[in-house]
Amino acid sequence: MQRLMKISTIVATGALLAVLWAGCTNDETGSLLDTIVVSSLPAATISSITPAAGAQAGIDTVVIVGTNFDPSPGATQVYFNGTSADLLTITTTGISLKAPFVLGDSVRLRVVIKGSQGLSPFQTYKLESAITEYGNLGAREFVNAMTSDGSGNLYVGIADDLGRDLGIFQYAPDGTRTQYTAATAGVGSWSGMKFGPGGYLYVTRNFRAIWRFNPGGSGAYVLFTQVVGSYMYDFDFDQNQNMWIGGNNANIYRLKQDKTVRTFPFSGNLRSVRVFNSNLYVAGLVSGSESVWRIPIQGDTLGTPVQIYNLTSALGSGYLAQGIDLSSTGTVYLSTSGPEGIVMVEPSGASSTPFAAYSGLFASPVKFASWRTNSTDLYASTTAGKFLILKARIPGAPLLGN
Repeated sequence: MQRLMKISTIVATGALLAVLWAGCTNDETGSLLDTIVVSSLPAATISSITPAAGAQAGIDTVVIVGTNFDPSPGATQVYFNGTSADLLTITTTGISLKAPFVLGDSVRLRVVIKGSQGLSPFQTYKLESAITEYGNLGAREFVNAMTSDGSGNLYVGIADDLGRDLGIFQYAPDGTRTQYTAATAGVGSWSGMKFGPGGYLYVTRNFRAIWRFNPGGSGAYVLFTQVVGSYMYDFDFDQNQNMWIGGNNANIYRLKQDKTVRTFPFSGNLRSVRVFNSNLYVAGLVSGSESVWRIPIQGDTLGTPVQIYNLTSALGSGYLAQGIDLSSTGTVYLSTSGPEGIVMVEPSGASSTPFAAYSGLFASPVKFASWRTNSTDLYASTTAGKFLILKARIPGAPLLGN
């Protein structure tokens, strides 16, 4: 009988300890030890968070100023809705961290110090997505080349899932979509598109010719000029209304408004062309590497090409340099076939992949990208049919043909 009572007491005691154990779990850290082992360390406080209005999840650096932070390795953690952030630097009064991939207008932020007597009060903070879907595309619609006019309207070529052109569509700044040109028979998709002198919309489709649509988009496209034996994939205008054209050729072509053509030796499979600050930027396969090059425009001729970024060396073979646009400060935004989506190349040559956290949203290679005039947003399309806004938060370089 005494043995039975002893066993009952042990069982009851064990059950009580189990209840206490469960009740002591720390919701922030998930660690019982952090709750039970309490020292004399005071709780952290937060006096300010920068940027104050919120940050882009997965991209921005957030700085927290306060007191009682513990710079010892692993001693301080910062939670956003229960997700621990990666800390970059920490002192007793300041923390810098990478904004975690948590989205919301009222994310709960808290600083936890291991072994402290309490937790910092919750702060409400905004973390927004740096990329959003756009365009209300149909299930069978795929965006190809795109550009913008001087009023901030965006123009995109759209094809169906069988590779047939459905026309060029205008997206007004408020998002309203209207058809700008009718579908063009025999065209799969446009590879290059820019507005030029007189309000004409110039287009190409990786063929030996440049065509254009009338101002306002009325009527069928009309041949502007052709160069036999060439592949014209993309082009851009300079300040003198010269058109610079690239493709899979041994040359870059300069086309004037009087339709005279001049060639400049530069062998490569160029997929994107952009003019900025009296320089011609091209991207594609050159000398065995997927890369970006800058070539000075010297009047009606070209200077010595300089490679400013080698995608193959930086990220490995198998990635394609698909398209480029530039910010107003000269930073190149390179669309790639890699999971990082976009590579930023600064004028100094430094590079980064700021949107890498959004690889799941890209879901496939980013092929075309263009700034909307008078906007700080970069628009991009993927081969899987996604049409996206990338919140670059800086204006794009001017389009000189507008």
